[in-house]
Amino acid sequence: MSKKSLYTLWILTAIVAVALLAATLALAARARTYQILNDTVYLTSREVAVRLHQGPDAESPVVAALVPGSAVTVLDVSSGDGQTWYHVQKGGMTPGWVPADHVRLNPP
Repeated sequence: MSKKSLYTLWILTAIVAVALLAATLALAARARTYQILNDTVYLTSREVAVRLHQGPDAESPVVAALVPGSAVTVLDVSSGDGQTWYHVQKGGMTPGWVPADHVRLNPP
């Protein structure tokens, strides 16, 4: 084989390896996300309240607000607005959607 052919083969192998790695990481993240359905998680925020939205979108109307540290149950997971959102509920309150960066698995 010529040097050019070996170089081309090496580049194609590297591209395939990167694509497989990205797919594996995406599947692992998705599996981890769905493992918390029906689990209790804790809300976190730098603000005074964590806003729960009507839909998985920051522009969606706010249906409730909870203090950071509140324990909530994860009802569903969705992607919207370029990020992962969790549909959560506290007791009998109205459920709402929060961005994944406002959810912790462990108490604060």
